[in-house]
Amino acid sequence: MNTINDEFGKKIGGSKRDQWKIRGFLLEDLVGMNDAEIARDVKKNNIFPTPDYRALKEQGVDVNALYFRKIIRDALATKPIHVGKEWAEKYTSGMLVLKEELSKMLTWNQCKWFKEEVLIRNGFLARNKGSLYITSLGESVGIYKVYKKTRFLTEGRVKREIDKKNFLLSDFEIFSKQFCLEKKSGIEFEIQGSNGYLKKPGSLVLVRGLTQEAFDKILDNEYLLIRKYSFMGYGTRDNLLEKIKDLYTLESVSQTTVRKRKKKFIPKDIAVCERRKNGIILNMPNITSDEMLDTFHFYGGEFGTWENEQTRQESLNLAYFAFADLALALGVKKESIAFNHRLSIAFGARGRGGAAAHYEPAREVINLTRNKGAGCLAHEYGHALDDILSKKYGNSVAFTELRASFPSINDLLSTMKYKGSIMTDFYKGSREFDRLYSKTGNGYWASDTEMFARAFSCYIEDVLKDNFGIENDFLCGKSDLFSYKGENGMVRAYPYGEERIAINKKIDAFLKDLKQHGLF
Repeated sequence: MNTINDEFGKKIGGSKRDQWKIRGFLLEDLVGMNDAEIARDVKKNNIFPTPDYRALKEQGVDVNALYFRKIIRDALATKPIHVGKEWAEKYTSGMLVLKEELSKMLTWNQCKWFKEEVLIRNGFLARNKGSLYITSLGESVGIYKVYKKTRFLTEGRVKREIDKKNFLLSDFEIFSKQFCLEKKSGIEFEIQGSNGYLKKPGSLVLVRGLTQEAFDKILDNEYLLIRKYSFMGYGTRDNLLEKIKDLYTLESVSQTTVRKRKKKFIPKDIAVCERRKNGIILNMPNITSDEMLDTFHFYGGEFGTWENEQTRQESLNLAYFAFADLALALGVKKESIAFNHRLSIAFGARGRGGAAAHYEPAREVINLTRNKGAGCLAHEYGHALDDILSKKYGNSVAFTELRASFPSINDLLSTMKYKGSIMTDFYKGSREFDRLYSKTGNGYWASDTEMFARAFSCYIEDVLKDNFGIENDFLCGKSDLFSYKGENGMVRAYPYGEERIAINKKIDAFLKDLKQHGLF
């Protein structure tokens, strides 16, 4: 057996995200990135993630300094102010400097010298004849807003804001702010109208629910517990503090609503991928990487390092015949399937957080895994079609938003969601999936983009089976697996029955429209 290389065709590039998501985005990660990847990845949250302020507080960092650091980070631009590689480099380097400098600020005294020791010394601000101006480095990270917010920030103001916003306070500490303990010694009590007041030197505190008789029973060394001007009882300081804790526990239990985190919907894996014609299993002979490129005109291909020779060969075979069947269902030449050498294919080489399969718009590559990716190819091709069409017609949004450009897509999207003025079961089922399950990699279950991809996969499955007697598990074996049994029957996030027939007709018209516009 010939050795199957890690890559074939042209180098796809841009698959370092898993590395920098672990160690953090660095300036060197910009090398080889295209404009789409820069727009996607060069962002504050990737370069300078939100610090764990609570953990830093527990490590002994001054809360005032942490609040100051938070103000600065929050004020920084979320992405480069201007487009282009040069500005992306300045933004990245500037963010990395600020990330490092702020991490050194452990006390308020260090924060007081932020302008001189950080902004000026590192070149974000500069002096010209006694006046300060913002450099291009400072402009790239949005330093004007930072300077404006910190210019007159004093320690006293920081403390007031921390108290007002309950910064880094625990739930119990926030709850405890409702209460005050007043020692009876040195306090007088008087009734004015219907209210009682505690008189202390220089202050008068309103207290509801306290009578003169009750006040007189309190010993001088005991404390009064007051909650929002209401008398809650008296006793020793320790006993009253325990009472506050008991109230917190009681009210937390009664007020807490258990909020279940949405779980991820995982369709059943396809253990063995088959290709059948009229129920008979078809043989899939070994295919080479060159045959894959020559037949479908892909831009390039990649294999993950975990794939051995056997699994690489199996992946090639499955993908080759899946794309061949896809071209058959679409009624296009095999060499047109990759949109004139634009589309790339990867096998477990560009993993994304446990996704079974995904399409990368920035590099126009479909990534599949041999096991979890099985059955998803038509779905991901639907996303690729969506994305590449949007770029062809000069839009940054998905093509499913381009209703005005193609009447057929408008008809398709309308048919997916409504039958007259009534919501389709497909749309209602997708909304139910949104209610119960977390978002997919491309958005909400009921979004146009996701509904189109699922409907497209069903269309390919139906055309192959009805017109050619072919069933291809690797291509669209998971089309009908997005469902669960609800209280009132099956809930499906894919088209079914008469709705599916109607949607398939609209996809037919849409594809005919695309062919007339020369996409295939």
